[in-house]
Amino acid sequence: MMKEEDALKISLSIPPPERYIRARTLALEKQLSVAELPLQRAELLLELGWELKVGNTPLALSLAEEASMICEQDDSENTHYHRAMSSCLMGYCYRYLSDYAAAHAVSEQSFAQFQALNRPNGKALCLTNIGYVCLHLGKLTDACEQFQKAIRLHTEMNNKLGIAENLIALGRSHVEEFLQTRDQQILGQAINYLYSAHDYAEQLDAKQTLALVAFVLSETYKVMQNYRKALEYQEEYAHLWEKFLSQENDLRLQLTEERFMSEREQQALEIYRLKTIELAEAQEELKLLVEALKQADLRQSELLEQLAEKNAELERLAKEDALTGLYNRRYIDHLMQQAFQEAQANNDKLTLGILDLDYFKKINDTFSHQVGDEVLKTVAQLMKARIGREGIAGRYGGEEFVLVFPHASLERAAIVADTVRRAVETHDWTAIHPKLTVTLSIGLCADTSLPSFEKMIAHADEKLYEAKKNGRNQVRY
Repeated sequence: MMKEEDALKISLSIPPPERYIRARTLALEKQLSVAELPLQRAELLLELGWELKVGNTPLALSLAEEASMICEQDDSENTHYHRAMSSCLMGYCYRYLSDYAAAHAVSEQSFAQFQALNRPNGKALCLTNIGYVCLHLGKLTDACEQFQKAIRLHTEMNNKLGIAENLIALGRSHVEEFLQTRDQQILGQAINYLYSAHDYAEQLDAKQTLALVAFVLSETYKVMQNYRKALEYQEEYAHLWEKFLSQENDLRLQLTEERFMSEREQQALEIYRLKTIELAEAQEELKLLVEALKQADLRQSELLEQLAEKNAELERLAKEDALTGLYNRRYIDHLMQQAFQEAQANNDKLTLGILDLDYFKKINDTFSHQVGDEVLKTVAQLMKARIGREGIAGRYGGEEFVLVFPHASLERAAIVADTVRRAVETHDWTAIHPKLTVTLSIGLCADTSLPSFEKMIAHADEKLYEAKKNGRNQVRY
């Protein structure tokens, strides 16, 4: 049986299918054989290195070093980005090889290079790797800080996959912290991060990332001794991983006969074989979990009662946005769907609104992200106080919020929404920063004849755009 303290000691990098590795390797090697320009060769070496960083880390490291040497011989501006990317790849390889000191030093160097080039994508890659290094070294606060920084950069770039991967890392960091502190609130935050990562990955239909979220959730629930949830997510992981592997059939790359398989391909095949063995072992562990659950049902009714209470608290935390305390996007979508169905079934009124803080990026850039977080929390409090029992508020992401007014006409919802707007406009923001002012814009929609609540939100978003276009700090409907 897995020890509790080892439950989260898992690899967060799943090797891609071996056929994909073989196809990509052969294709890139063919391009390398005809590459004449040094810069073109460096680009191909890096591309191949990133493909092999998990499946064949030593080879990926040597490819990154070769690319770096090529770039050092040419000091033109075109090579600066590739030199930074070489360092970034080396940082990842050192981490996979457990050389954490080298991984941290090289990633810091790479971050500085990307900073000078103003390349946020590269900076985010470095921050994520540094975060994992800190996590492996037990520096949990530093790890969370790096992952949060990476999330902010991915949010600015609208890179949902990058956001999801760093939310998984944040969830894992919080579980590690729970194992040290036994603080249930920290565990609730971990679950919330993982569910948020699931939402982002689901939007992209990123099956590998969805499988990873399910696997980490399963291991997390095992730490909590909630075997039902552990079993549920272990089964989801197995299902998603099988679907991910089945996507190999969609590859249109045709390979030569197996006798031409290179040494690198054989190594990738061995990794895939070992992964299959791991999956079989996971299935066997599922059987043990089922048996343990049966025994727990017979012998530990009191324990299950306590677990039920903890689960109820965790479900509450899973519905909340960790920063503002409002409902998170996953749950507010559920409430809107429910309200929309009831309004259509009963021919009742329903108004939905979307709210966005004006110039919020400027607030972050001018006063710091910490000030931005305080603004979001304060706006959430003002919103809840003004809406009262007439509506429901939730955070939709970033500086966007959603308002739900069941049984409310458009005119009544507009009055309440405007009280929220005025409350934010007239609030004394100097307690957060002497020069700070905050306003917001709101768009509303009450057309329940639309085919879905998503269409209502889209219409409200158009009205929000009108408000932004016509000077901000207003309600449009």
